[in-house]
Amino acid sequence: MPRRFLLFLLVLVVVCCRDGHFVSAEEATATPKLRLQLFDPGVFGKSTKDGVVLLKPKEDGQIEPETIMVDVTKGRYYAATVRYPKCLTLGQARDDLNQLYGKWEREAFAKDPELALWRNEDDQFAISLSEDDDNLVVIYINFSMVTEEIFFKGFSQAIRELEKEKQETEPAE
Repeated sequence: MPRRFLLFLLVLVVVCCRDGHFVSAEEATATPKLRLQLFDPGVFGKSTKDGVVLLKPKEDGQIEPETIMVDVTKGRYYAATVRYPKCLTLGQARDDLNQLYGKWEREAFAKDPELALWRNEDDQFAISLSEDDDNLVVIYINFSMVTEEIFFKGFSQAIRELEKEKQETEPAE
């Protein structure tokens, strides 16, 4: 009997204790809130010759990206496109990004259901959040490293993609 009692106490402590504190039964059995494991913009400006860690440290309940694509100019990282599986809504992902970047959220986009934007003047990078058919898409760009050439190249690519999309959706004559 004493062994069962000790086993019961051990299970009780494991189930009801988080970070050394007792929690309610609801908290102990609750599924952790899903959050995004975020990209680390501290990578911007670092050389491609150096080893870098692309993500902030992972915490319990965080969703890892499916893909990360980084952009490089003159041997230095300046942008990243991070794609996450759609297990969160865009609003939930916005809330997650706002935990770190809320003071930089652009007011004009704060209530937009399809797009969110942040512009961190202190560290000179911007973030956009949107979604496509398959993923939540977070784009980070260090605007202090974007040259006129990079800007116009990206703008031209965007125009070509929009024209291509328009041709694909227009009915054939």
